Amino acid sequence: MKQLSILIFCILFALPTSAQSIKKIDKATKNRMRKAERYIPDFHRKDVVKYYSVCRLLTKKKYRNMKFDSIPSYVDIDKFLDFNHTPVDEVLAKTNDRIWLLVDKYSNHKSFLYRCSKQDELYSYLDSIHADRVYNLFDQCYLVEKSGVRYPIKFVDGVYLKCDLKDHFDDIFDFNLMIFPYDVKQVLYYSH
Repeated sequence: MKQLSILIFCILFALPTSAQSIKKIDKATKNRMRKAERYIPDFHRKDVVKYYSVCRLLTKKKYRNMKFDSIPSYVDIDKFLDFNHTPVDEVLAKTNDRIWLLVDKYSNHKSFLYRCSKQDELYSYLDSIHADRVYNLFDQCYLVEKSGVRYPIKFVDGVYLKCDLKDHFDDIFDFNLMIFPYDVKQVLYYSH
């Protein structure tokens, strides 16, 4: 009985933290769409029927100096990733006739980085599995969360498939030096 009480307390304690994180992501997503509406003439927030926020996933500070002997599996690095601080990286928004990839406003230019198309494979994949969350992992691949299970995906022959980190990375030196200690916040600069 005592263990059950402790378990219930832990779950109740974790719920507000999770809810705050979801609210924070949702607020950032709505701000991103509001900003996009100011800079993109054809984009209107009221026309969005569904959207997915793609969050940037960073390595926890205390693990940024870790080194690996070989490319680890995703399961091996999951505990080193910071799921508590996940800024919105981009938004996939579906309107009646288009799918918009809304990245952000350039820091040095009065325009917005975006792409729109009739079909988007990432959006189609996320919608087909009803993904709970999507993360940009090391700016190299996407990490999908569905029912508490997270896994990387890779674009192969026109579709997204489940994979592992070994399918994305092959150079351990590059992984240890540039990829795993990932702590960069995205800043967009416009160049001609």
